[in-house]
Amino acid sequence: MLEKIEQHLHLPTPVLQINHPLFEQKKVDCFVKRDELIHPDLCGNKWRKLKYNFQEAISKSCSGVITYGGMYSNHLVAVAAAGHFAELPTCGIIRSYQPDPNNPTIKKLLSYGMKLEYVTPANYRGKEKDDVVSE
Repeated sequence: MLEKIEQHLHLPTPVLQINHPLFEQKKVDCFVKRDELIHPDLCGNKWRKLKYNFQEAISKSCSGVITYGGMYSNHLVAVAAAGHFAELPTCGIIRSYQPDPNNPTIKKLLSYGMKLEYVTPANYRGKEKDDVVSE
């Protein structure tokens, strides 16, 4: 189900041993899993968290994914990238008084095909209320 997305990702990520005299002295083995190498826009815990949401959306043949974030949200970028790779439309509800077409995050969201809707901070705070969601 997630093959369309995962073909764009570098998985599994490497595990590297960190050598340091203090580790040797204390007889400690230290390893680091390099999940930041998964993808520049869909890395680390972002992919680990979103994987199951996209798996569910794909398995239920959802028509798209909607999520919330700010003008510089790396969460929105990760969702936009995953949606692009999965060929699943995405919509970002952005907390802002007005669009900023020069914002690099906004440019990236648009390059991934994410539809953007801007809401005032006051409306954003009420994002979980039924009437706001319906609107």
